Amino acid sequence: MTRNPNAYFSALADDGDSGTSEFMTERRKIQERYEMFKESVTKVIDRGGPGDSSRSTAGDHPSVIEVIQDDSKDTVQVDQAKTPLLVYVSREKRPSDPHNFKAGALNALHRVSSVISNSPYILVLDCDMYCNDPTSARQAMCFYLDPKISTSLAFVQFPQRFHNISKNDIYDSQMRATFSVLWEGLDGLQGPVLSGTCFYIKRASLCGSTMQEDIDIEKLKKTFGSSNELIQSLGRNYKPNVIQGQPGLPKDAQLLASSTYENDTKWGKEVGFLYDSVAEDFFTGFILHCRGWTSIYYNPLRPQFLGSGNTKLNDLLTQGIRWTSGIVEYGVLPLFPSSVYSTASPCTLRSQTHFLLYLGSSFYRPSLNIYMRS
Repeated sequence: MTRNPNAYFSALADDGDSGTSEFMTERRKIQERYEMFKESVTKVIDRGGPGDSSRSTAGDHPSVIEVIQDDSKDTVQVDQAKTPLLVYVSREKRPSDPHNFKAGALNALHRVSSVISNSPYILVLDCDMYCNDPTSARQAMCFYLDPKISTSLAFVQFPQRFHNISKNDIYDSQMRATFSVLWEGLDGLQGPVLSGTCFYIKRASLCGSTMQEDIDIEKLKKTFGSSNELIQSLGRNYKPNVIQGQPGLPKDAQLLASSTYENDTKWGKEVGFLYDSVAEDFFTGFILHCRGWTSIYYNPLRPQFLGSGNTKLNDLLTQGIRWTSGIVEYGVLPLFPSSVYSTASPCTLRSQTHFLLYLGSSFYRPSLNIYMRS
């Protein structure tokens, strides 16, 4: 059964009124609550944030952060924690401030979530993918809770699977060479690098080497910015307002999502998802390995996540060129200080070298074969 609401309810509509009366009643109740939930999210998006939103554009708008609570009258068990169903975050964007694309968005979410839930683990999914199996978190936790590997494990990478690819898949949109061959091999070394989506990552791994309890507060502010709430969230005993049951958002939430918060800090340089590359996931995963972190590639029989893949040659080539250019940026050009490479093990560097050679050829081989056939 799919976990995508639109696909689920459309499939049920095709089935008609099949099922018991109890099932039909429960189905209608779930669908009604989903429609109310979707409407509340749409209102948040349409409202566009504080102030005059009539002049807001995609590249010029204030930050918007909304915690959407469950306002239903259903009975909640005493031992059941009340948590927000969804936190909608739209970071501030201004033409004069660099937004750093996907990596910048992930870092803004990282900061805001630190003062709202501060969960030790983060799931990253692209907007065109959804969770196909709710047990994915439990399966990832099996690795994180393993005492033999948990201390050094940064992220658990699942394969990308797509529901709209034909059986023939002449362009290899499923990226079988990567997720069925290459990632399996890297898993025997130090693990695969980040693949942009479908992974759980440990929050502490994104904080660089500044997670020491006795570090100076001023040094932390030079790294993470001026927010006292964010600095406090780095401590082990920190409990966010939402977890404590206090209403409303933390006062620093809007500040953390502002377009100027990262100025004169080390966000994107030493902490968070790293900038300076169009392949920010590769860059970040590679540096995590250089710092001594490891990763796990887990490919269960049932796809944990499903999305929409490229079905046109032009889209596939455009995506391949962007990925390959990002790989060349950090694989060939001297982007890193020597200290980065000095901390990398020979096994890490060897696996990355093999990957660069293999991936570069795998991206262009399909297009070469196609042109030869024509």
